[in-house]
Amino acid sequence: MFVKNRIKYPDVALAQSMWETGHFKSNVFKSNFNLFGMKKPEKRPTTATGENRGHAQYKNWVDSVKDYKMWQDSQKKLSLLPKNQYIDNLNLMYCIPPPKGDCNIKDYGKMINGLITKANSIISKSKNV
Repeated sequence: MFVKNRIKYPDVALAQSMWETGHFKSNVFKSNFNLFGMKKPEKRPTTATGENRGHAQYKNWVDSVKDYKMWQDSQKKLSLLPKNQYIDNLNLMYCIPPPKGDCNIKDYGKMINGLITKANSIISKSKNV
């Protein structure tokens, strides 16, 4: 689904979804079909159907992937970066630490990099990811 929807760096997106959902076990994922911990956007197009638990809610997880692609497309500067810089910039544009944001991860990029090998393995084994 990540490759099919032309997600930039599908391995990074899959790693993000694994991290954000606690390997697909979080309540936000289970109740909202939200793979990325996305908030419902105010200004850009979205596939979200509403909000629940302070996060965007989707009809299904496929719509969450489509919304991630819409988010990527709205971040023109981010999408033009090489993969290592893309990951480094996720902290600044996606996971904002306190006091301005609610992300408590000190180095989001390191967490994502730690999951990329597993994400690549999943992608190589499946045509549906």
